[in-house]
Amino acid sequence: MTLKLFLDQWREKPRTRKNYKSVLSKIYQVAIDEGFIQENIVKKIALPKSHKINKNFKAWTLEHIDQFVATADDMGLPNVGTAVIIAWESFRQTDVFDLQEPRDYRNGGFIFETSKTGELVSILASPKTKRRLSLRPKTQLLLTVNDLTGMKWTKNSFRNKFDQVRDKANMHGYVFRKIRNSAAIYALKAGLTDAEFQQRFGWSKATVEEMKLRYSDIDQEIIDSGAEKLRAYQEQNP
Repeated sequence: MTLKLFLDQWREKPRTRKNYKSVLSKIYQVAIDEGFIQENIVKKIALPKSHKINKNFKAWTLEHIDQFVATADDMGLPNVGTAVIIAWESFRQTDVFDLQEPRDYRNGGFIFETSKTGELVSILASPKTKRRLSLRPKTQLLLTVNDLTGMKWTKNSFRNKFDQVRDKANMHGYVFRKIRNSAAIYALKAGLTDAEFQQRFGWSKATVEEMKLRYSDIDQEIIDSGAEKLRAYQEQNP
């Protein structure tokens, strides 16, 4: 059995696996100091990054998305609502602000390299997203822009407008960066394969395994109710 296979036995217990690796590394280092070996091969074994998820975070549901978007539209901030809709497709905030047509979005689908990992992801946009994006001015390349300036969002300007809409919608405690987390919960409930997770979220296989373990028991009631709403919505909006 190789060292990697030995450590993989504790893939469902990341902290235990990390501790075993630490102990093994120290043993190999002692062997090096004593002149028995020349290299600490344990240091070359890369473990999946441990993602610490707050299981009490407020997960977004389709109802929350619709409520937020409707409020943004009423406030004259449609691009804030558009950003939320795009994020629900599994995008990070930085990528949401950078997406352009036709470079990253064309023929009703997203194809682009993620800013964090550089992985190429391909996502077929939902009917709701397609309709929303079709309302943009033809001359607007970015999929969402600052409603006041018509320019690319900055983190601060978006946060300011997002907070205004959230408060108006009485959705205190809901944060933009958790939309992607919530989308992962729905994807897990829908039964996506590891390969489909990789394609949609731009994660490595190891990260997919880690995230699925951590998301698997997050608020099952929310997962169930959200999945039911998703199915109903898709039936009404083919």
